[in-house]
Amino acid sequence: MTLHIPDPKPCPNIAVTGSPTKLYTPGQTTTLPQVDINAAKDPLEVTYAVTTGEGNLTATASSGATVTGSGTKTLKVTGPQAGVNPTLHSVAYVSPANEATGSVEISVRVKDGDNQVGSMCNAANGITLISSTASKTPNKPKATVCIKGSGGSIRLFLNGNALHPDPVQYAGSILATLQSLASSINGNTSATPPITASVNSSALTMVLTVGVATSGFNGMSVTAQTTGSMALDSNCGNKFEGGTDGGPTSLSEWFDDFLEKDLQNLLGQAAGTFATGLLFSHILPNESDVQIKLPSELFETESEIRISFLVEGMVLKVPNTYDANTHSYGGGWDGVTFKDAVTDDPCWIFRDYLTNKRYGCGNDLPLTPAQQRTLDQDLYRISQYGNQAVDSGRRENGAVVMEPRYTCNTVLTGGMSKIEILQAIASVFNGQMVVGGFGVRVFADMPTSTKLLVNQTNVHKDGFSYSGGSIRNLYNVAMVKWNNPAKFYALDFTRSEDRPSVLRYGEKIIEEVAFGCTSAGQAVRKGNWLLATEKANPLLVTYRAGLDHSQVIPGDVVMIEDSDITLSPRSGRVTSTVTTHVTFDAPITIPASGTWSIHVMIPDGTIATRQIASWRDSAGATVGSGVAYGCNLASALPAVPVNRAVYNITGTAATGPFAPRLFRVLKVTEHREFGYDVVAQAYDPNKYAAIEQNVLVSA
Repeated sequence: MTLHIPDPKPCPNIAVTGSPTKLYTPGQTTTLPQVDINAAKDPLEVTYAVTTGEGNLTATASSGATVTGSGTKTLKVTGPQAGVNPTLHSVAYVSPANEATGSVEISVRVKDGDNQVGSMCNAANGITLISSTASKTPNKPKATVCIKGSGGSIRLFLNGNALHPDPVQYAGSILATLQSLASSINGNTSATPPITASVNSSALTMVLTVGVATSGFNGMSVTAQTTGSMALDSNCGNKFEGGTDGGPTSLSEWFDDFLEKDLQNLLGQAAGTFATGLLFSHILPNESDVQIKLPSELFETESEIRISFLVEGMVLKVPNTYDANTHSYGGGWDGVTFKDAVTDDPCWIFRDYLTNKRYGCGNDLPLTPAQQRTLDQDLYRISQYGNQAVDSGRRENGAVVMEPRYTCNTVLTGGMSKIEILQAIASVFNGQMVVGGFGVRVFADMPTSTKLLVNQTNVHKDGFSYSGGSIRNLYNVAMVKWNNPAKFYALDFTRSEDRPSVLRYGEKIIEEVAFGCTSAGQAVRKGNWLLATEKANPLLVTYRAGLDHSQVIPGDVVMIEDSDITLSPRSGRVTSTVTTHVTFDAPITIPASGTWSIHVMIPDGTIATRQIASWRDSAGATVGSGVAYGCNLASALPAVPVNRAVYNITGTAATGPFAPRLFRVLKVTEHREFGYDVVAQAYDPNKYAAIEQNVLVSA
C-alpha cells in the first residue's frame, strides 16, 4: 500500500511598496502603502482593519472586484487577483478631525481560494501596514518688539543668533525703522530659527515660522546690539510667548529626503525602513540637540552602530567684504567692520577662538582695541593669500579643478589646551602665533616683503653666527594625515617626496597631521611645503641687534649683508643723500663688473631698491675702479633716506652671484644689557611656486 502525501498548497505572497506613513493629519485622507498579491489562487479575500485608534477606510472597486465596508474601520475586497490588486492601490485612511486621536495602526490580511493566509502562511492576524500618530498643529510662538531712539543703528538677536545680517540704521522715524527691521529679517533666509516679521503702528511682531517643541522658545528674549540712541523699548515684552508643541516629528519634513536617500544609502536599508525619522526636540543656548530613531533590525546584525553628522559649522565674525561661499573679497576692507557668516577660513576661525570668552581664549589673552586691530590686519593679509584659488590636483573632464589654498573643517573637542588649539589652527596656513607686550600677532610662511636691512653697522661687534644640518639628514618623504570625505572623513594619507634626494640618500620620512584638512590637494601641498621648507631653509643665523629691531617680530623677513661672508664690505650707512645719488659713511671697494642694486630704508619704514648707474669718488665724480664713496642711481628714490639709514648692496658679478641673503625671523628676545637677540632661518621666496606645482590626486 502506498501512502500519498500531497504537496503543501502555496501561500499567497504580499508585496508592500511605498514608505510607511510617519504621521497622519487629522481630518485628511492618507493613501496607504501599496499592496499587491502574488502566487495566490482565486478568489481572493483581502481585509483591511484599523486595529488601533479611530478613523475609516475607503476604496474604489476595479472591474471584477467587490468592496464592502468602505467608510468603516474594516474594509474587505474580494474577487480575482486581476481585479483585486488595482482595487488595493486605492485603499486610503480617512482620519477624524480630532487632534487627540493618538496612535493609529492599520493591518491587512489576505486569504486565497485554497484558504491559505499570506504572507508565507505566518501572518494569520494580518500584516501591519502603518503605525503612526497624529501631526498636531503647533501654536507658533510670537514676540512683540518695540524700539526707541532718534539716531544710530540697531541689530536684533535671539539666543545669540543674529536675526538679520547687518545693523539697520535709524530711518527718520520709529515706524520706518521697524519696517526696515522687518524687511531685513524677512530677507534673511538662513536665519536659525526661521522667523517672519511684520509691523503695526508701533511694534514689530515676529513669529517662528515652524514649530519644533515650540514651547521651548517661550520666554526667550530678543536682544539688541545698538549704536547712538537706538535701544529696545521695555514697554513691549521683547520675548517669545504662546508657543505650544506640535506632533512628535513636526520638523521631520525638513529631513525626509535625507532619511529616505542619503542616510538609508549609508546604512544599506531599503526605502521605508525608518518608521519615525530625525527628531529636533528642542533648542537650547549654545547647544545642538539631535535625536535619531533607527529600526531594531540594525542592532540584530551590527554589534555597534556609529552615526556621524556633517555639520555646516558655527556662525563667526568675518570682514564685511568677505564672501565665505565664494572665498573672495569684494573690494578693500576698513579693518573694523565685520558680519556674521559660516566659514572654513582658518584665519577667522583662529580669531573667533582667540576672542571668544565662553569656549575660547577671550578671558585668557585679552587684547586692547589697538592690539585687536593689529591682529585683524595680520589675519586679513593671511586670509587674502589663503583664499587664492590654486590647483586642487583633481581633474573634471580634463579641466583643472581649483580650490582655496587653505580651508579648515573640524570639530574642536577636548584633548588639547587652548594654546595648542590656537597653534593647531595656525598650522593650517603654515603659521605661528606670537604673544608679547604687543598683544597677539600671527604670521604665516608665505611670500613676504623685506622689513629690515641688517649688516655689521646695526649689530653687536660679535657679528653673525651660523649653524645648519647636513643635507644627508634632511627629510625627503612627507606622509600627511587628512580626513577623507570619500571615506566618511576617516583618516587617510598623502605622500610627497623629493625624488632625487630619495634616490641618493634613501627615504627619510616625516609624518604630519594636517589639522582640519578635508582636501587631498591641500594635504599634498602641506607635504610639499614640509619638504621645500626643509630643503630651502637649512641655515640658521643668530645675532644681537640694536633698537632698530624693537619692532621686529617672528615672521618678519630681514636682508643680511655680512662682510665676513662676502669678504668685501658692500654695506653700511648713508651720510648724505638726494633722491638721485647716495653717499656712504665709509668707502667700499668697487665690485667687479656686473649689475648692482642698492637697498636703503626710507622715512616711511619701507625699503627702496634702485639699480646703481655708476660709482662716485670722494668729490662726487664718476669712478670705475678702486674705491667708491657713493653711487648714482638709475632712477630716483621715492623719498630722501634719513641720515645714517642702513644700506645694503647686492647684485651679480663675473666672479659669482651676490643675491640678497634673506632670513625669516624665528625668535626675538630682549637682552638684559644690550638690544635684542635674534634667531632667523634662511628664507627662499622661490619655494612657494614649487609647492603648488605637480599636485595630482585621484578624484
